[in-house]
Amino acid sequence: VKASNLAPAFVVYPNPTDGRFRIQVPAQQPQTATIQVFAADGRLVMETKAGLQQGSNTVSMDISSLPAGMYRVACYVDNKKSVMNIIRR
Repeated sequence: VKASNLAPAFVVYPNPTDGRFRIQVPAQQPQTATIQVFAADGRLVMETKAGLQQGSNTVSMDISSLPAGMYRVACYVDNKKSVMNIIRR
């Protein structure tokens, strides 16, 4: 992924998590973000869309129904992607 294709940085907390976590996503204008959660083997295990307002936005997620392990959280904003790892305890 080229640097120009990266979404603005987002924050995932708490990390590690017992299942419920939040994603703080910045937006320069109102738009929709797509958030995907992938298992360690690359399988898509969750996907949601969130309406964003200009400024900082918080999206709540719950992966408590998934087994403990490491997951990748991908956030797509304005056709740009940013990815972070999260640990489910």
